[in-house]
Amino acid sequence: MRTFKHNAMDFPVRFDYESNCRPEEKRATEETTVPTYYGDTTGTLSGSQSGGAQILRGGLEPIDPYTGRYNDQLYGDAQALAGHARGGNDIIYGVSASYSTELIAGDAATMDGSSRGGNDTIFGGFGSHLSITIVGDALELHGASRGGNDLIYPGSNGASGGGFVAGDARTMDGTTRGGDDTIIGGGIGMALYGDASILSGHARGGNDHFRLSDGAQSLYAYGDGRLTEHARGGDDVIVGGSNAPYVMMYGDGALSDQARGGNDILIAGSNSFEIMWGDGPKTGTARGGSDTFVFATGSGRDQIMDFEQGKDHIDLTGYASQGIHGFADLTLVAGAVIGDSDPNATSIQFSTSSVVVVHGVPHLTATDFLFA
Repeated sequence: MRTFKHNAMDFPVRFDYESNCRPEEKRATEETTVPTYYGDTTGTLSGSQSGGAQILRGGLEPIDPYTGRYNDQLYGDAQALAGHARGGNDIIYGVSASYSTELIAGDAATMDGSSRGGNDTIFGGFGSHLSITIVGDALELHGASRGGNDLIYPGSNGASGGGFVAGDARTMDGTTRGGDDTIIGGGIGMALYGDASILSGHARGGNDHFRLSDGAQSLYAYGDGRLTEHARGGDDVIVGGSNAPYVMMYGDGALSDQARGGNDILIAGSNSFEIMWGDGPKTGTARGGSDTFVFATGSGRDQIMDFEQGKDHIDLTGYASQGIHGFADLTLVAGAVIGDSDPNATSIQFSTSSVVVVHGVPHLTATDFLFA
């Protein structure tokens, strides 16, 4: 039996070890009465310390034994990483329970100095009205810290909606760098971020990859969140799922000051309804990246909100099987045939069920497209 310290008191925690098995597996058990659990230490990893490669599992003592509600907080390594500390390559499983709360951080609550996050794998829990918060590295990245290359499966909150998932952190500032993360899935009403919801200072996002859930509803996917000051977005790829009734895709969120967006690729899912922004609204001297919007046979009813001629492209190589090989093969309709009325839009009509509305561009040209 080992103990860890929480709120100035010692509480027993049973660590289950599989003989001759690495990484170590640590499971919160029925003896645990504290909702916060750490893979390595309740304090700070600093200097040149490194976290171990742990397996952590949710399943703390229910906060309400009559309803089976849980309130799990799982940190792969420590409360904080500082100096040149390194997080371990952890595997973390969230709790599966209804009317519960889970917070999972691959490494720590905060990272600072020149610390580095581990390459973690995180599985969110499942349950109706499950409040999900997942960050691949830490809630906050400061200084010159860097996120690891994490793999995240967000889990599902049933029909209740909501949830926050970020490949690196909630916020990034200083000269922090995001890792090259992968996010697969997403539940109703979730907000998914490849790096963080806000990047400021000289923070820079990593090159992240999303594969969104089939049937996703009210799902929001951001390669990078809001970029301010001198922040830079990464070059991200967002792949939509099939039969999704409503999805919002952003290569980058809103940009302000002198921020710069990344060169992102947004790929529409089949038979889905997606609203696509290569870059969100821009203020100050902020500039968006060179983004590519990709559509293939059966892509559904989609809208591009911020197409920049001479910079962005619409990739229709996936429509070659329908005989579309050049600009002359397209059926273009003035205005928006779906969504809000926009006299400056152009609609690309493939069929009654497949259309792409390009807002704010009354005259598309051949150079706006990529064909096979």
